[in-house]
Parts: sequence; structure tokens; C-alpha cells
Amino acid sequence: MILKREAKKRQINLVILPRGMTKRADNSTRFCKRKRCIFWRIEWRFHPENFVLVSPSADENESPAKLLRLQLSKNDGFQGYNMRKMRKLCKKPIESLRFLIAQKMCHGNQKNYIELDPSEPFGAQLDQITIIEYPTILVVPSDDGTTFKIVEDRRIRQMPVIVDATTQKLLETATVTDGVPYREEEIEEGEIVD
Repeated sequence: MILKREAKKRQINLVILPRGMTKRADNSTRFCKRKRCIFWRIEWRFHPENFVLVSPSADENESPAKLLRLQLSKNDGFQGYNMRKMRKLCKKPIESLRFLIAQKMCHGNQKNYIELDPSEPFGAQLDQITIIEYPTILVVPSDDGTTFKIVEDRRIRQMPVIVDATTQKLLETATVTDGVPYREEEIEEGEIVD
């Protein structure tokens, strides 16, 4: 699949669900060969209002602030009480909002978030992130009192290797040929080797 390959080139772990799943059916994310760009379907979830707004085709080279401003200016999806709920949010400058994306595959019941820079290109900020079908961004006013656990460093860390003294000595005395460590031993005649 071209989309998955292009996401991998951008170091994005894109997970495509099986056919028949709702999120797969709703997904409109695509790769444009002519522009060499991914156009993402983005689901904007506004935190205190529990209101969802969808951008069906958002350019990865635009900033989250610009993408949201563009979506809010379209006004499709604002009807009746939804507009009343959003009026307070629409009056605030978009730069005063925080954009959070949930980190997938956390340990246990942890809910970690990665904060996106509102002025940087959206696609460049998705590296090292696992996305299931399309990104869901939590939009939170900066004055909101809710605390979110923000992950600062999202790179995969290597666990330190603990080596005992005998193994350390073997590693120091081993010689390397073609990438395989070994130790030379001389066998005397009449010696039994196990």
C-alpha cells in the first residue's frame, strides 16, 4: 500500500485496520503522487465541550493552527447548539490552544499525550508516533485546568544491558571476524573437548 510506505518513509507508524471496521470505513487519508504529500483525515476533539470536528483532507505541510483555522472558517458541522458550545472557543486566538495527540501502545492503563507545536508543519511532527488509520487531535484551551501526562521524548529507548564479570572478560578478549565474536583456544593432543 502506497500510503503505508510513504508514512514509513516519514517515520510514522501507520496502522491500517481490517476492512469492515468503522474507523477504516471513515478514513479518507490519501497520498497524492503529484504533490508527493499525504493528505490526512484529522479528527479534532475539543476537550471541555466534547465536540468533534473532522478535516477530511488536511495537507501535511500545513501547521495544526492553520489547519484548524481553515476548518473553523468553513463552518460546516456547526449547527444549533453546537455553535453555541463553540462560540466561546472560536473567540479565543488559535495560538492559545494546545494540540495533543494520544500516544498509542502505552504501558498498562496510562494515557500519555504528545504535544504538537501549533506553528510547525503537521506531518513533520508525526514522526515516531503510532497512528491508527488517521490522527485524532485533542484541542485544549491553555487555561483549562485539566492535567494531561505529556511525553517529552517519544523516541524508543534501548534498555541498558547488564553484563556479569565473566561475560565482560569474554567480550574484552574476543576477536571479531565478519561481525561474529569468538575466542580462539588451542587444544592439546589427548585433551577431551566437551
